[in-house]
Amino acid sequence: MNVENTIMPSADSATEVARNPLDPEAHYRFARACYAKKSFPLAYAECRTALALGLSPTEGERFLREMEPRLHPLQSMPSYRYFRLRLLAETLMACSGSEGGRLLD
Repeated sequence: MNVENTIMPSADSATEVARNPLDPEAHYRFARACYAKKSFPLAYAECRTALALGLSPTEGERFLREMEPRLHPLQSMPSYRYFRLRLLAETLMACSGSEGGRLLD
């Protein structure tokens, strides 16, 4: 199996995001491309980015719900990785001063 084909979508969608990092539609198209390549965590992260940048909540939330069954729950993550991610999230929250953020999405 060619690992590159399963990890990253086409270079076109990634290039579009690099050229227009604040364009929610570019992030959404990249999320769809990642989803098509079965890179579900990256697709989820890109869709959340698109929503944060102003993508229509109806469209974005529908895509997130569609993707949810394909994501691994945190409980299935190895404990060392979970605790490192949790520590990173706590550190970022402490540095940002934000209490309403969601870093583990």
